[in-house]
Amino acid sequence: MTREIHQMLPCLSYEDAIGNYCQYLRSVLRRAGYRSEIYCDTFHPRLAGDIVSFRRFRDDADPGSVVLYHFSVGSPVTGFAASVPRHRVLIYHNITPARYFLGVNDFLVAEVLAGRHELAATASAWQMALCDSSFNAEELRELGYQNTHRLGIPLDLARYSQRPSPPLLRALRAAGGPLILCVGRVTPNKGVHHVIRAFARFKRRHEPRARLAIVGLTTGFEPYHKSLRQLIRDLAVGDVTITGHIELAELLAYYCAADVLCCLSEHEGFCVPLIEAMVMNVPILAYRAGAVPETLGGAGMLVDTLEPLEVAELLARLVRDTALRASVLSGQRARLHRYRAAAPETSLWRHLSDLLGMPIGPVGNATAGGAARSAAAPSSARQSPPPSLPPLAGGGEVGSLRDAHSAQRAVDQAVDSGSSGQELCS
Repeated sequence: MTREIHQMLPCLSYEDAIGNYCQYLRSVLRRAGYRSEIYCDTFHPRLAGDIVSFRRFRDDADPGSVVLYHFSVGSPVTGFAASVPRHRVLIYHNITPARYFLGVNDFLVAEVLAGRHELAATASAWQMALCDSSFNAEELRELGYQNTHRLGIPLDLARYSQRPSPPLLRALRAAGGPLILCVGRVTPNKGVHHVIRAFARFKRRHEPRARLAIVGLTTGFEPYHKSLRQLIRDLAVGDVTITGHIELAELLAYYCAADVLCCLSEHEGFCVPLIEAMVMNVPILAYRAGAVPETLGGAGMLVDTLEPLEVAELLARLVRDTALRASVLSGQRARLHRYRAAAPETSLWRHLSDLLGMPIGPVGNATAGGAARSAAAPSSARQSPPPSLPPLAGGGEVGSLRDAHSAQRAVDQAVDSGSSGQELCS
């Protein structure tokens, strides 16, 4: 019987959607009694000692183990993962089209083009493919993938019950005026330029004291960041903040102070900030593109245009119309209930059971089982971490599993009672 379920990916980043996914899923697997490691090529320095080089996998992992390979860009790791003599499962997070990065990040253009080629070339190598969304799954089916399923993204909702940064939250609330929030990596496909144009109209026509906070990593996309700064100057719009990468406590402060989350992304394979806004009880205005409608699941407010004036009008309605806000927030709480009930973690066990032809799931106490076995991993693997990447600004520490369980219960109770996520901000 399989007692090892590992993950592999080219690069493990700190506090991004895929990085958080991997670390949370590893904790789920270990608590269920499985030995579980994350194997990668490069990693953020704050994760040093927490990962293993993918080059150690063949010697380190049991021959009967399962490897879950996270795919979002091209990498030599893909060919390695597709050829290891183990049970191979692809987890597909989508590949952003290269056109969005032309003139912004030439290295990333090459990576995503290579990724498209690798995705098609290795279709027959994977025994199963699991996807964040039906949008992603359809892409794979068009490439000839057979055993393909929608999994969703397992999210550690307990993260969002941590205390937001007190000084930042006080400052944001003291500033006055509605706060429009845009969360995600600051890249062209995320449509941050659309948000700025719509905000400029909203501020001029409806709320002169309005503020816009753009929260997300800018590193690697400096030309786009520069163009956004120029756009802000050209529009002569004030009160716009681009934070760069920040700590979790600071992100929570922005959610606590926000009046609307505005997502005008043109390409999404899931869009985690939509779920974050639901947890934090922030009304959502989002552009209908990619997997966004699926992730919202009928909640939030979808817009079919990127025309600044029309988006500005909808922002004004969400800020001012209390009945509309209440209706939108009620729908988001219902969607969050459904998301939690769908339990991607449970779906993972079911799909792996089908793949292996035997029951797969919790096999014992984490202390006596997977966690202990992980701690006893071969010393050679522990001594061969991949090379680290240059550090990013900000980032927060992840609490213990015991704290996470308590925090998760707090989130569950808040959502089950229908209470506002903003109550977690007090």
